[in-house]
Amino acid sequence: MTLEQELEKELKREKENFNKQKPSGQLDYEKKVLRKEMSVYETEGVRENSIKEIVSLLSSDF
Repeated sequence: MTLEQELEKELKREKENFNKQKPSGQLDYEKKVLRKEMSVYETEGVRENSIKEIVSLLSSDF
């Protein structure tokens, strides 16, 4: 197996691992947290930690 083939195989494996979704329970929990933080922000104008992290991530250069 050539180095190129090994690299392609490794990249494919990493991509598959990256694309695996979180368990639905974890996604539901994260959605609940974000909804709660959004409601706090909308009523009080205060950003909670998760929202701050999201805003920071979206405003940064990838």
